[in-house]
Amino acid sequence: MIRVMSFNIRYGRANDGDNHWNNRRHLDLARIHDFNPDLLGLQECRDDAQADFIRSSLPDYHFFGVHRQGPGDTALEMAPLLFRRSAFALLDSGCFWLSETPEVSGSRSWDSAYPRTVSWARLACRSTGIGLIYVNTHFDYEPAAIDGNAQTLGHWLDQIRSHTPL
Repeated sequence: MIRVMSFNIRYGRANDGDNHWNNRRHLDLARIHDFNPDLLGLQECRDDAQADFIRSSLPDYHFFGVHRQGPGDTALEMAPLLFRRSAFALLDSGCFWLSETPEVSGSRSWDSAYPRTVSWARLACRSTGIGLIYVNTHFDYEPAAIDGNAQTLGHWLDQIRSHTPL
């Protein structure tokens, strides 16, 4: 059995008062450790001290994420995926943007508030040798963008699903 967890850890620079990242990061980490996932998808992770904390606190995991880019303070935000190194071997990985031009870094469409990425990894299960594709993302919150995000992701998944389990 593969244990999979998706966790929105909340943007590390958000003005959240008592719930600021610095006050809850150990609780977030405890939740991850308690669930003990083989595959972990994070949302709203900044590639700064926030990602550094995750990387150093989860040394048994491979971490892969790409900045969503775009203007402003959230350009370093990403939706990284992590997998347990002892359970999976990395065969390939990549990223694309949820937009009408998914190959263009930082691209947005459908009145999305922010650029959104999809991180993916082609993995081989170490115990069985069976391959799979693991995908992680974080959709925009604008209604038209949600539909566009889903269509773009669905189109990409349709192209690969006949070759490898997802």
